Amino acid sequence: MPVSSLLLQDIVVNILQILVLVFVIFRVSRFYREDKGLFPLFFAFAMFSLLLSDIYYLVYDFFHPYTRMPFAANEIAECATVLLLSAGLESGVCKKKGFKIVPFVISFLFITLNITLWIAWSGEWIQDIVFGLPYVYFMYLLIVGIMDYNALSSKFGVLLAILTSLVVIPDALEVWVPVLSDKHLSMYAYIPLTAISLILFILSIKEKEDNDKKLLISLLFFLWSILAMYMSGGVFYTAAQVVNTGAIIICTLKISSSV
Repeated sequence: MPVSSLLLQDIVVNILQILVLVFVIFRVSRFYREDKGLFPLFFAFAMFSLLLSDIYYLVYDFFHPYTRMPFAANEIAECATVLLLSAGLESGVCKKKGFKIVPFVISFLFITLNITLWIAWSGEWIQDIVFGLPYVYFMYLLIVGIMDYNALSSKFGVLLAILTSLVVIPDALEVWVPVLSDKHLSMYAYIPLTAISLILFILSIKEKEDNDKKLLISLLFFLWSILAMYMSGGVFYTAAQVVNTGAIIICTLKISSSV
């Protein structure tokens, strides 16, 4: 069976991310120092989990091309990535300071909306719910940390909220309004989705902020890149995976500058 250009580029980008992850794991593991906190260690284990997911996905592409991946081990590895990053934040930047309702409500509503869209697209209720819930806690910790450290100005917060609504509204309308189901409204979501990625990229590489602020923004960029992958298809998915690889590199640079 001939290999399509889309499958080929998916394989190439996946291999690229695997190579980046191998480098990141060895580099970040060298940064662990007990007096500097545990986050680099948690990050290294998180990236190892993501590496396992990518390897599984790559092997699946070779043996079962053009078929949708069922509930599989890579979902467990991706879930472990999110949980390990959350644990890393709790160990350092976002040490528990009491439950905060507003960040939790924002995280819960946004991730729940994403989960419902995933279910509508895939029909995989159990998988999407079980492995989507850890994102609520990860996003909650990031919002709490960003608020505590004032890592994001209010104007950028409002701008990101508006752009995010412009991403999910076309997708939601296309899924849940039958008369609009064939209007390809989801194509319009890629414009604000790209804008958010660009804004977070620029904010994450700014050098004037302190290390904790830079790390929080770069992790927010990483989280968004994952969600962008799940909201994309075809060549846009491949582009989102490239952004995700870039976010991993930026996170690594922020960790290396803080130890």
